[in-house]
Order: sequence, then structure tokens, then C-alpha cells
Amino acid sequence: MKKIERYMTRGIQADVPMEIQLFLWELQTGIRKSNKEIDYLQVYDLIIEEGQQKIRHTSEEPEYEKEYVIQVEEPMTAKIYIIEDDYGDKLVETMLLAEEY
Repeated sequence: MKKIERYMTRGIQADVPMEIQLFLWELQTGIRKSNKEIDYLQVYDLIIEEGQQKIRHTSEEPEYEKEYVIQVEEPMTAKIYIIEDDYGDKLVETMLLAEEY
């Protein structure tokens, strides 16, 4: 298995609560373990629903969609991407806000 390096932008560090960041990385790890091939672009739409954090996770190729509802202290509305770059011997994943793309 290739080495995975993970990074996040300043926007993620400044605006997204740590508990949401960790949950998104956990989802990324889970989808990587369950699928041999995943899209280089994973999209996470964060929505506030009844005071809880709803997360809609999608990708295009292969097509994937799943929703989660979690309890967090500070629910938020945002679109977050995790983009993967394959460098042969390692994978680099970067988490960023959609507006930072």
C-alpha cells in the first residue's frame, strides 16, 4: 500500500471545527479501505439540519453518494473537497474549502 500524506488549507484550519475535520478524514479512510479505486475528488456538502451537522458525501467516478448526520458543537454550512494526487510511491490528499479551489 502506498504511503498517504494529508494536508489541509488555511481556510480549513481557520473555519472548520476540528471534530468535523477528523470526521471527514475518517470518512476518507473508510472509503479508501472499502473501494480499490476512488475518484481523485471527494465532495462533502455540510448542511445544518435541525441543529445537527448533515454531511452529504459524493464523488463522480465511480459514482458514490452517502449522507451522515452527526452531533457537533458548531454545525456549519460549507462545501469541502478532498483532492488526491498520485505520485507513484505516495498519495497526497488535500482538504480545502470549495471557494479555495
